[in-house]
Amino acid sequence: MNHDYFEPCLTRRDRAETFLLTTTKDDFYENVRRAFPTVSFKLPDANACNSRIRARMADHFPIAHVRTGNIIVEALAKTAAEQGLGRFYKLVWQLGGSAWFENASGRTEICAGQAMIVPFSSSYRLHSGTNYNALTVVFDINQMPRWKGLAAELSGRPLILNDAFNAAAAALGSLFHAKGDARSASRVVEHAVNLVFHTLLDALDGTPLAPTHESARLSRARLLVEHHLDNHCYSISQFAEELGLSRRSLYQVFRDHDMTPAGFIKKIRLEHARQDVLLVGIDAPSLTEVALRNGFGDSASFSKAFRNAFGVAPSVLRAAH
Repeated sequence: MNHDYFEPCLTRRDRAETFLLTTTKDDFYENVRRAFPTVSFKLPDANACNSRIRARMADHFPIAHVRTGNIIVEALAKTAAEQGLGRFYKLVWQLGGSAWFENASGRTEICAGQAMIVPFSSSYRLHSGTNYNALTVVFDINQMPRWKGLAAELSGRPLILNDAFNAAAAALGSLFHAKGDARSASRVVEHAVNLVFHTLLDALDGTPLAPTHESARLSRARLLVEHHLDNHCYSISQFAEELGLSRRSLYQVFRDHDMTPAGFIKKIRLEHARQDVLLVGIDAPSLTEVALRNGFGDSASFSKAFRNAFGVAPSVLRAAH
């Protein structure tokens, strides 16, 4: 890690220590710059007395806890690149209040009870509301290569906090009060970050595609699709005929389940494709083979459909296992 970049936060001698912001505006500016030297920000005078930050350098992991209101933060990818920091990511827990996050993909609100992965390699703007309360940790993705694809895929999206996310946040928060050495603290941070990504991976693996309770007709429809799984030319007309229905009746059956016949077929194919993607070892099929054996005409259309369904590319999901 480029310690020169993060050294303004804490010196090498006291990297296991923390600092807490005082109540003046100048102190807040100074200490936020120490904790987040790649961003620029504005803070109205009215909120200065209510703003504070606590930060710690846990070996090579900078962590910070910020409480403020109506702050505007801007980060430029160019600034990070100039300092050799394009490989870094920031994991943010929104503990209270809300903020608007804006990047090249659009503008989205982050609310209390959500989290976000933010890459240093992308420019963004964040405008917090009142009672903004966030916990952050910065990590080098090259030190955690297993999560590189997943971090890139999920960056900039609001993520829902669950027990595992909350446990990771609690572990990080405890480091502001612990008196242990920096190396021990870094292990805590490493485990917390890994817990977050394992949780995200488990959520992707467990996404339900098919109805939990299927009628007898839908169960038969599923078997028919599975029988024709590798036939990307399997038509709606053939599907209806094998079910003993007219096309009109077929559409009505699926309308009652808030689906279309084509959507149902794609869901079943993607369900089986996901199982194939998760196969590992020398006998695991290539992603092109996965596409073809599950009724997709080419790997490009398969990858697009898979990503739309699960929020992550099949190559990324496989690499994370």
